Amino acid sequence: MRLLSLLLLLAAIAVSFAPAHAQQPALAALQVATDFPGGSGKVLSIDHAEQFVRLMPTAHEGRGWVCWWYVRINNVRMGESLTVDVGDAPWATPDRAAWSSDGRTWSQTPPGT
Repeated sequence: MRLLSLLLLLAAIAVSFAPAHAQQPALAALQVATDFPGGSGKVLSIDHAEQFVRLMPTAHEGRGWVCWWYVRINNVRMGESLTVDVGDAPWATPDRAAWSSDGRTWSQTPPGT
C-alpha cells in the first residue's frame, strides 16, 4: 500500500512537470456577439491570428442614424492588442473606443489611426 501511494505521488509529480505545450488548450476563436440589450454591429471579417475584427453599423429602420456599435468580443488573448476596424467613412472614424471587461468599469482606448 505504501509503495502504491509513493508511485501515485511520483506519477502526479511527473504530470505536473510535463512540458507546457502538452497542457495548453488550443486557442479559442474570437467571437463577436450583439445578442444583448443595446447590442449592435455587423461583422464583416475576423482574423483570429491577428486579433483583428472589422465591423459596420447595423441598420435599425426608423431608429435614427446608423453610426454606432455595441459589441461583445469573446476569447480575446489577454496581454495582446485587439484591433477593431469600423470603416473609413467620416462618420465611422471615432478617435477612441470605450471598453469594459466586466460591463461596469469602463475605460477608453488610446487614440486610433
